[in-house]
Amino acid sequence: MLVRLAQALLVLMLVSVITFVIIHRAPGGPAILADPMVTRDQAREMARTLGLDRPLHVQYLAWMGNVLRGRLGISFSTNQSVTTLIGQRLPATLVLSGAGLVLALVLAVPLGVLSAVRRNTWVDHLVSSVAMFGLSVPVFWLGLVLILVFAVQLRWLPAGGMLTIGGPSGVGDRLTHLVLPAFVVSVFGLAQLTRYMRSSIIGVLSEDYVRTAWAKGLPRWRVWYRHALANALLPMITVVGLMLPQLAAGAAITETVFAWPGIGRLAIEAAFQRDYPLIMGITLLVSALVVAANLLTDLAYVYLDPRVRLR
Repeated sequence: MLVRLAQALLVLMLVSVITFVIIHRAPGGPAILADPMVTRDQAREMARTLGLDRPLHVQYLAWMGNVLRGRLGISFSTNQSVTTLIGQRLPATLVLSGAGLVLALVLAVPLGVLSAVRRNTWVDHLVSSVAMFGLSVPVFWLGLVLILVFAVQLRWLPAGGMLTIGGPSGVGDRLTHLVLPAFVVSVFGLAQLTRYMRSSIIGVLSEDYVRTAWAKGLPRWRVWYRHALANALLPMITVVGLMLPQLAAGAAITETVFAWPGIGRLAIEAAFQRDYPLIMGITLLVSALVVAANLLTDLAYVYLDPRVRLR
């Protein structure tokens, strides 16, 4: 376990170094320095105040020193603490990504099992076609289509935002705003999990212990639930762990399309503003969440299958 923690810290450091170099070496600079109202002398003085005139390695070491003290810096574009900005937006992203993941799991498991049970029938072909569509469709396009259909034409659901401004802001209102973006976030994961679930069930059904269970005359539900489904779900843990970065990427696009006030939308705004401290803070946070999710995946494997041991 200590080796895994050391590897996680190394990954976070490498991600921070690579991101820091890329954003600082990109052409241009922070939007605040490119303001037409700012003179060249003022821009030079602002760059000196922000420490952007120092060598790159000195800037990185200064930033890392602040991170170790629990400070992520001050946003160039808003002049607010990066920690404060992230804290304000993080809950919305966690709600959206969590809802998308739960929706994907709830739908993928029965669809994958149904596709495996009805293998090579029209049901299997239909589920596989839907899964292939989910893997192929662009997130932004699907979001726009759903807005046009359910918000503009049918007027069943709101087109964007997290709650109705000036209206009721209860749980029901928030859930109606969550439906469309959560579905869009879940689509790619749903398709991926469905395909993996189908393959996993088919593989388990060919195992000797399942054939033995059938030969012993065990009840059908017990064979499917206790022998087939329980063992087929174990490989899904890895898939879910690998899906988390994809959920974060999909959430960034979805949050922009649906005006969802989350971390992904904040990251895009920071990129347009060339807000170095904010970009670094968001990148470090997302990387830490992904690394933590992978560690939890390993621990879940050990808990569910004692034969697996961390090395």
